[in-house]
Amino acid sequence: MRSPKAKRTLFSVAAAIVVVAAIVIGIVVASGGGGDNNSASGNGGGAPVGSLPKGDLGLAFAANKNDAMGVDPKAGFVLTAAQNLSTAQVRAALKPTPNVALNVEEKSGREFKITPADTLQPDSLLKVVFKSPETGATLGSWAYQVRAPLRIVATVPIGQRTFVPLTTGIEVTFSSDDVVDPQSAFSIAPAVQGRFEQHKRTLVFVPSALEPGTLYTVNVKAGLTVKGSDAKLDEPYSFQFETATANRPGPGVQSLSFLRAVTEVATADVPLIAVQTQDLALKTLPVEVFAYPDQKTYVADLAKLESTPSWTANARDNYGIDTTALKLAMTVTATVEDVLRPAPTPAPFSPTSACRRSSRPACT
Repeated sequence: MRSPKAKRTLFSVAAAIVVVAAIVIGIVVASGGGGDNNSASGNGGGAPVGSLPKGDLGLAFAANKNDAMGVDPKAGFVLTAAQNLSTAQVRAALKPTPNVALNVEEKSGREFKITPADTLQPDSLLKVVFKSPETGATLGSWAYQVRAPLRIVATVPIGQRTFVPLTTGIEVTFSSDDVVDPQSAFSIAPAVQGRFEQHKRTLVFVPSALEPGTLYTVNVKAGLTVKGSDAKLDEPYSFQFETATANRPGPGVQSLSFLRAVTEVATADVPLIAVQTQDLALKTLPVEVFAYPDQKTYVADLAKLESTPSWTANARDNYGIDTTALKLAMTVTATVEDVLRPAPTPAPFSPTSACRRSSRPACT
């Protein structure tokens, strides 16, 4: 049998538990978390971040600047809803791919401006999904192509191509259809007559005739635009190619060329000029030596030589200097000395020759 004191103690503890429980319930009710009210005001008050209004949210997502080349992410997007949302709710629900931070600016409880905080890769795909933070359900999904500047993506011939057939057409392919008046930005040097054709993204120039063994430079000026867009070709584009010679030397034709474009020789030394040739029987060579009237003329000719690309098969090898303005200093017969001659072909292996080099009795 419990004593009266023990009964009073148990009653006091029970009363204390009831009081604490009442206080906790009062706090929950006061905070608004115990009811079913899921409405949210535009300033983020009323509902917690993860609680969205019930029913269809009526979401729409649109780019502020969208044209034939894609969207401009810097101009931002507009999210609208049929029910009030808070900035915190929108920020928690939007899931972009690629995973970039989104700046959310509230225009009203039902309209928000969304801007990527980071620069997006041009010509990439931006996907935005609106997911319920509570259930993970997708409530809206949108995808946009990120706009890129107009570019040249391919040419025919490719740059630095040699031995190009004289019958070739010249093609420039852009990154988009509907380029406005591309032939107005096209030029070729040396100048060639011809006609233009347009095949979707590709501008084709059909030359009347190309000269053999000639280095051509094709230029496309900056500023070209695309119909239905303000995107443009930001930088000029150029490429070079060299046509085939009319009669390429056959394997039996010997050639001779200088190994270096410039050779420095002290006035007190005997000049040694390196040449290369396949004619192993060549022993002497008639040489004419010309003198420049001044340094300015020499530097100008040297600049012309250096401007000729080293990858060319004909233009640089056959580059010549006009000697009419130079003074003939001397005519000599130079001696050609072998510096590097191909190694002799080794004799074919045979067991007899191997035995002659061996001291073993087994060889016969």
